[in-house]
Amino acid sequence: MVSKRLHLLCAASFLAALSFIIMLIEVPSPFLPFYKYDLADVPALIGTFTIGPVGALAVILVRNVLHNFIFKPDVIGHFMNFLASGTFALTAGLVYMRFHTRKGAKWALAAGILAQTLIMIPANILILPIYMGMKLKNVIEITVYATVPFNLTRGLINAVATYLLYKKVSPRLPHYLGAKGIDDNR
Repeated sequence: MVSKRLHLLCAASFLAALSFIIMLIEVPSPFLPFYKYDLADVPALIGTFTIGPVGALAVILVRNVLHNFIFKPDVIGHFMNFLASGTFALTAGLVYMRFHTRKGAKWALAAGILAQTLIMIPANILILPIYMGMKLKNVIEITVYATVPFNLTRGLINAVATYLLYKKVSPRLPHYLGAKGIDDNR
């Protein structure tokens, strides 16, 4: 018999690979060309609801490390992506673990969008002046007029896609329920 931990590891590996492949399909933001949108957070968010928030963070970390080394060496950009996606997945996963219902999933995704948007405000203000060589005044303007709308839109699209897909794919994935282990009675 295959161990329950191996099931979780296989699910995380599958979701990381899927997220990595989806990350290759990028759409540039109409606001700023260095912001790119992809649906790579959807497998991670499905992972946060099934294998737990720590598993989702592992999915995001693996996909970003692979993408950094294979296609686009940009440590700062991948760090910012990990920070945004990780905050979204961690917040949504923690809320969903507490309120494990359809309504709880909606609140979890909304909380994740808000957390992602809020964490990226100081992150952009601190990192963009160094990374892009921009003046602080310009970074603040970009953050207010481009970064916040971008993260809200990105989060909303990912949340809707996750909500619509989750129930269709979740029966095929193991479910982690915190200290209780895996839910075998689905």
